[in-house]
Amino acid sequence: MGDDKYEFTVDWFSQYWPNWLTLTADQTISKILEIGSFEGRSACTMIDHFSKTAPLEVFCIDDWAGGADHNEFDMEVVEQRFNHNIQQAVTATANAVKVQKCKGTSIEMFGRSAGQRLPKLF
Repeated sequence: MGDDKYEFTVDWFSQYWPNWLTLTADQTISKILEIGSFEGRSACTMIDHFSKTAPLEVFCIDDWAGGADHNEFDMEVVEQRFNHNIQQAVTATANAVKVQKCKGTSIEMFGRSAGQRLPKLF
């Protein structure tokens, strides 16, 4: 992934990306649900990869309020980085990519009407 266009300060995802590539080999991915987006590194990686072959719809759920493990981060700045990074990823794709930013907790997003636009999980 061309990190030069992105603004990331941490990387909790890249070490797991090879696993995702193995799990999704031979599949056309058209929808992605991400719970916990932070700066958008995993969403951008998936947009960069999966949008090469088909249109993509991505749902990113995060409240950008942080938690006990995010005390060192200014979460308002983190959310601004997410917005920037997603915009960079979407504008660089060959196929259409629609990202729905769902600001709130996963319980809130699935529990109220906003959940109607999220993909159904079984």
